[in-house]
Amino acid sequence: MSQGRTTRGAVAVALIVAGVAATMGFVWLRGGDCPGGTEIPSERACLASGRAADECRALLAEAHRLLARSGPVYATREACQDRHATCQESRGAAGFAPRASGFCLMPGAPARIVPRFSPA
Repeated sequence: MSQGRTTRGAVAVALIVAGVAATMGFVWLRGGDCPGGTEIPSERACLASGRAADECRALLAEAHRLLARSGPVYATREACQDRHATCQESRGAAGFAPRASGFCLMPGAPARIVPRFSPA
């Protein structure tokens, strides 16, 4: 009887692992989480892409604003900095959110910015 349960458990685990791998493969083949967009990992990379310094600063400032409004929120600055390189006060819930290190610039009118933030 326990042999049957062990086999079913192993099959369930194998199916879960296969499902996660398939999902990761699908996202990777679509271009990660920036499909069709331009990944700009830092202000320096933005400048290297030929954009003006003012434009890069404005894009990164918008990424900061987006994270302050809707990024992950931590109760204290220390808790945020334990997980992320730099943090800022949150504009949504009380607490602290990571600051953007870069962004994904999605095409369209107007272009949509998807903030990126670095782990600690």
